[in-house]
Amino acid sequence: ILFLKFQNVLAYLLSDSMAEIIILGAALFLGWPLPLTALMILWINLISDGLPAVALTLDDGSKNDVVVKSQTKKLLDERVVSLIVSVSVVKALAALIIFKLFFIWGGNLPMAQTAAFVSMGVASLMSAIVFGRLPKPTVSSGLPGRGVWMSVMIGLILLLVAVYQPMVAGILDTVPATLSVWKLALGGGLAVVLTIELVKYVLSINWIGKSGREV
Repeated sequence: ILFLKFQNVLAYLLSDSMAEIIILGAALFLGWPLPLTALMILWINLISDGLPAVALTLDDGSKNDVVVKSQTKKLLDERVVSLIVSVSVVKALAALIIFKLFFIWGGNLPMAQTAAFVSMGVASLMSAIVFGRLPKPTVSSGLPGRGVWMSVMIGLILLLVAVYQPMVAGILDTVPATLSVWKLALGGGLAVVLTIELVKYVLSINWIGKSGREV
């Protein structure tokens, strides 16, 4: 059980780190301004990722959970890596599309960067709800415990503070996000959640047999 928890949390954290690398790498390759500043990335890693990661570690799980035996005992086997890569790409694409849309529409770099920041923050928080309990889809394993939900709510409140509280926004170089930013960020977050569930479902076909053991 402890091994699986570490595996879940590591996959969750790496999916965001890889998404940030993709975002910055794609922006440099395309000659765009950087969608995320260094402080925005630090906030995402410490707050939007950090709180849910701790909660996922402490989550007791569902009564319907099964113990999955690992053949390799590797934290990052090919199935976990495939999940990390899939989720990272979707997170990065959502943030890049939102950034480009706002940069084209208004030519407002601070608003575009804020939109990318909100997109990554919302996607990270939403994905925490369904990321645990690999490899079972949330439909069959159940939703996480109260600790995860509380961490997501606190993370969302702090994200609002990062965008709308003048002193914090001044430090992070964010600007007050419009309703359109939150709508697009929510859409991106839903795309990430669906990606996680789809990949977990595909992986679970070969990962867990009918008896609850790995095949």
